[in-house]
Amino acid sequence: MYRLKYSEEWEIKQYSNQANIVYLSSIVLTTIILLILTFSKDIFLIVASSFTLITGIITYALNRKQKYALASTVFILTISINALFHHLYLGFESGFVFYVFNICALIIFTKWEDKTKQIWIMIEVAIFLVASLYVLIEGILIPGVMLNQNWFIFYFSINLVMNVIGVANSANFYVKISKNAHQKLVELASTDSLTGLANRTSFEYKFSLIAKNRSEGVGILMIDVDNFKQINDQYGHTVGDEILVKIGSLLKKYENNECFPSRIGGEEFTVLIHTNSAETVYKYAESIRKTIQSNKFNLNIPVTISVGAVFKPKDLFKDINLFSEADNLLYNAKNDGKNKVKFKKFTVTDITWKNKKK
Repeated sequence: MYRLKYSEEWEIKQYSNQANIVYLSSIVLTTIILLILTFSKDIFLIVASSFTLITGIITYALNRKQKYALASTVFILTISINALFHHLYLGFESGFVFYVFNICALIIFTKWEDKTKQIWIMIEVAIFLVASLYVLIEGILIPGVMLNQNWFIFYFSINLVMNVIGVANSANFYVKISKNAHQKLVELASTDSLTGLANRTSFEYKFSLIAKNRSEGVGILMIDVDNFKQINDQYGHTVGDEILVKIGSLLKKYENNECFPSRIGGEEFTVLIHTNSAETVYKYAESIRKTIQSNKFNLNIPVTISVGAVFKPKDLFKDINLFSEADNLLYNAKNDGKNKVKFKKFTVTDITWKNKKK
């Protein structure tokens, strides 16, 4: 449930940011056009652009107040009316007919229901088709309106460019949001939701990569929180989760190019170490154990960990199940009084001996 809520919040944030860009772009462009139109001395064009500018400011303010549906509705209606008016007033030469494509793209971009989007798009297309037929048959809405040919070139050029940019921007937004969504899904699939560490899937994938790289050895630490059931029984699962989160944050500090901590479930953690030094693996194990032991958890029950640590040099990956060996060592550490590290370094001699037993 929390992941669905997170996903919705993320989508709304993406939508809000993109809408702000659209509204601000409209405000800037309309302001520039309005300043230029003062030289045309055409009161209808100046009033229409002023209306669009004011509406752009209002929709931006509405969007900032998280009234997304109202903002998009007002903006699309305003752009539609403005484009339709100019199309009827100036004709095809002005290029305002291009806005039908951009408006349809904006409708698709909204958070409306799919059926509502389809209805709006059909209405938009129908209105512009009727208006275009009217202009073709009857001419412009107000006969006698004549602008200098340079004005028509100006309008046509700017409308063509802005609509191409608008459609391209919408397409780019969908590509970008798809990539971001994919990245978020990957993060959710590979991250433990409670501690923020890598999860079992990430751990196994990371180990498979190291196993393919025969230039380095590998160490694995299997970590289990001591007395965790007792902590849950006495203090409750909320406190238990807080303990896991704290341990996760402490393990996170060890993360670097050679050390990869993760939580594989319950109170069990793992640390994958790719190194050619057995001593390095043991030092990590002891350092982590001491870090947890020295940390203050403010409980009557001591919070410590037991660690099963193994190291195997390069080129010996196929002969020993490191997970099983580390788990056995962890079991020994638990039975030997807890809060201990049990470590084993495998060598070629160990491999030869195991093969002879087979």
